Amino acid sequence: MLAARLILFVRLLFALSLYDMTTVLSVSKESDFYGSNFS
Repeated sequence: MLAARLILFVRLLFALSLYDMTTVLSVSKESDFYGSNFS
């Protein structure tokens, strides 16, 4: 029971970190896009 809960927790953390990385990448791409437009 504890092992299953631990695995679920790790998977949740991994999913959150993956989501954070994708959002950061998309935001940086957007900022680069706007920066190139303004410059």
